[in-house]
Order: sequence, then structure tokens, then C-alpha cells
Amino acid sequence: MQYDCIVYSLSQVEQVYANNFTYTLAPGYLLTIIARTPEAQTRIVDELMKTCSYVEWDRAYVVDHLHHAVVSIYF
Repeated sequence: MQYDCIVYSLSQVEQVYANNFTYTLAPGYLLTIIARTPEAQTRIVDELMKTCSYVEWDRAYVVDHLHHAVVSIYF
């Protein structure tokens, strides 16, 4: 893997109901931003939050001198 990178996975699908039927589906993804520096991590997370409407900050941690930030995003 080359760093800085984003690793994503489908985390949940939110269903919206109307008239006892599924009206729409909103897929939710868990994004893990992995960066070599905390500044790069912050820049990527800030850009995501400015660009996308439904982004929610989850947590941040450091493993093997790599900075990880986890966010949830819905489309």
C-alpha cells in the first residue's frame, strides 16, 4: 500500500420507508484515511468534510508511525 491513502468498506445501508415500502436506500461507508503526517491526515479529512454533505468524524489513532482517521460517509 502507498501512503497517503484511503481504505473504505461498506458499513451499513440506511433504508427510508414510505407507505410501508422502501422508498430509498442510503449506503454508508467507513473510510480510514492513513497518512504519514498528522497534517496530511487533517488536510484530507477537512477536504472530505467540505466536499461531501454527510460526513461524520469517528476517531483517530496512530499505528506504526502512521496516522489513521476514521470517518463515516453517506451518499
